[in-house]
Amino acid sequence: MVAASAPAPRRVGQLWHLETPIAATLRRGQGPCELLAPLHPTPALGGDPRQAAQRWLREEEGLARGAYGAPLGWLSPAGEAAFLVGIRSALLRGPEAWAFAGAGIVPASDPAAEWAETELKLRPALEALDAWEEPS
Repeated sequence: MVAASAPAPRRVGQLWHLETPIAATLRRGQGPCELLAPLHPTPALGGDPRQAAQRWLREEEGLARGAYGAPLGWLSPAGEAAFLVGIRSALLRGPEAWAFAGAGIVPASDPAAEWAETELKLRPALEALDAWEEPS
């Protein structure tokens, strides 16, 4: 497995992300899901230490995250795969919609700045949802 030594900024449309590319060759008999499982959720989305953070999220968050933070990607019949972490997403269910984004909370975080960052991250999804009309 090879991973970049540090995250690097990557522009995707209007947004900038920090990206840490990871490449791996699986052992014979392994599939991509065996590589993805320990990476999901990432510490950036699920917290660290992992078990304590996930317990807190289940107890305090009060919602199902759906595909938020899930590995999204493709698999080829030849066994090739490419995945990314779905850090911004929306879920549409009938007339209801949920948009998901987050901020990395660390001891030095400024809550007001993190909230402003989260609102900025949600803006494209909220604008798209505002323009969306349910089919009749």
